[in-house]
Amino acid sequence: GADTVAEAAMTEIVHPRLHAMLNKYFPELCTIQAATETQDAANQIIESWSDLAGHVNLSCAISRPRGGERKTTHQIYSVATHTIALDGYYPAITEKMRAVVNGVAYNILLPEHDPLSASTQLVCQVVL
Repeated sequence: GADTVAEAAMTEIVHPRLHAMLNKYFPELCTIQAATETQDAANQIIESWSDLAGHVNLSCAISRPRGGERKTTHQIYSVATHTIALDGYYPAITEKMRAVVNGVAYNILLPEHDPLSASTQLVCQVVL
């Protein structure tokens, strides 16, 4: 009962129910998509995007548009326009994917995970 919950809370830095109480801080929904590449008759690459299983309608908060160069994991500088904070830990997300929030697609430049494995932030660039 109550002792078990108290003991579990004492062994973790962040209480397991914390994210459930923070719903108002994650008012948007985000879907992560992965690309499948095919080639047309002229050998041009065509990307087809589909939802990543288990990564649909994730609670999130998106920053207001801003600018700034960010170095990706491949040491390439890109101009980041937004940060998307996800309410949860999603280690499967990579910079080869994109995030869709309110019908707007964002290329993921750098997925960042907190040291407690509780949340994920995506440094993104809006797809024009």
